[in-house]
Amino acid sequence: MVRATVDIALGEIGRPTDRQYCGLGCTREYAIGIREENPTISITSVASEILDNELVDKIGRSTGWTYGEVTATCRDRKGTDEYWRLCSGVANLGTDGGDSGGPVFKYYRNSDDAQLKGIVWGGTEGENPTSFFSRYDKIYHDLGPMWAYDSGPPDLHDLYGPDVVPPNHICRWASVVWGMSPFHYYWSGVINKFTETSAVWGVVEESGWLKLEATDIFDRSAKDSIYVTVWDDMPDDLIPAGCAIFGNPPGGL
Repeated sequence: MVRATVDIALGEIGRPTDRQYCGLGCTREYAIGIREENPTISITSVASEILDNELVDKIGRSTGWTYGEVTATCRDRKGTDEYWRLCSGVANLGTDGGDSGGPVFKYYRNSDDAQLKGIVWGGTEGENPTSFFSRYDKIYHDLGPMWAYDSGPPDLHDLYGPDVVPPNHICRWASVVWGMSPFHYYWSGVINKFTETSAVWGVVEESGWLKLEATDIFDRSAKDSIYVTVWDDMPDDLIPAGCAIFGNPPGGL
């Protein structure tokens, strides 16, 4: 067995010395040592679905790195603890005791990275054991937001809201931010406010820039801005839907 000291970070999987196909049965001669060179596989995405007959990989403590075909995409199965796992994925992966919690993923040989599909929770015994895994989308549904890899600094894809507003009206702006939540939002310029959501509303008294700085869980930030003009005599039929007379917050907040 090769023993290597490996620094594992968010979004990295330890890479065993060998990868074994288990679609037609495993040899049971598993490689569980970690490679000294190129010792990790990077997770670069997560899957919202799995497909019949697609090849998936898993890495487990007992059986190392194996792969095989998906034989069912959503099957209810009772574990040895008598609790039912709903809509589990099923694949020929040759898991064994101790593999529970190991990642199930699609491995891309050309780019040498992985798309996370779920985690192993059990399997059958015998010559050609079947493996069960909790799908990532079902885990997300049960447990809420989680991170399988670091997608990098926050990315502000849009900052939307009215760029011309009437005086003495509360108006609303919001952003679309991708990255590592939770985010903190600092709005400055014509409105100064910290928010825990991506929306802000307020009265703009003078024309100027509305600026947004979004900071992620690792204190990395991204910035965007929009110039807002105050139109003193704006006709009622041109007042933006995101604005309401002072004292009556606009709908959808």
